[in-house]
Amino acid sequence: MNYKNTAEFKLYSTSKGFTKPEQVLNQIKLDLSKGIRTKINLGPKMPMTKLKKLLQSAGFEVINGISGGCYGSRDGKHYDGFTVFADASLMPDHRIDDDGSQIFNIYTQISNCGGTLYDEMDSHTALEMAGLLSIDVIQDNTYNYEGMDNVYFNIDADFTIIPCRESALLVIKFHCGGDIRGNYTNKVVFIFDSYDSAMSAMYPSALETESETA
Repeated sequence: MNYKNTAEFKLYSTSKGFTKPEQVLNQIKLDLSKGIRTKINLGPKMPMTKLKKLLQSAGFEVINGISGGCYGSRDGKHYDGFTVFADASLMPDHRIDDDGSQIFNIYTQISNCGGTLYDEMDSHTALEMAGLLSIDVIQDNTYNYEGMDNVYFNIDADFTIIPCRESALLVIKFHCGGDIRGNYTNKVVFIFDSYDSAMSAMYPSALETESETA
């Protein structure tokens, strides 16, 4: 799975719901444009094969069925429908939630702060290097931001920031939905021109956003 395809939508087969594939596609696009992820109900007359092909042709990754359970465990059940992964980088760069919280697009933050995907080094090598050199790193999960200054990301991620002499590395894996203890993409590495840039990407402040939009 591409590391950006982390916006998860669950499409359930139900007694009432959308009956045309185009309706589902439009709903997913609408939700993406709003920066939200929702459950979508499919009516009994939905042509499932046509829906799957339509979603795939639009660039979405589609998996048959929906695993049941959340918050720590799977219930062993498999529900009819599709699990769809969309490119979360298409979500808004920034929005204000209903409770006044600021929601940032994590991909935009990384890009705006100068982060570049660093294909020359894999995550294992980067973390091993930090350990061998006894480098003090920052390790965190954006899920832990809960209750911190009402600043959040649209997609949670588990990350490590490694300071280097004239740059910094960000080793990160993105959460694909469900229980925060599992269901992540593979780790990827971004390089920044400074430690401060990497920190700014992963810890956006409300004050900076207000100054930009003033």
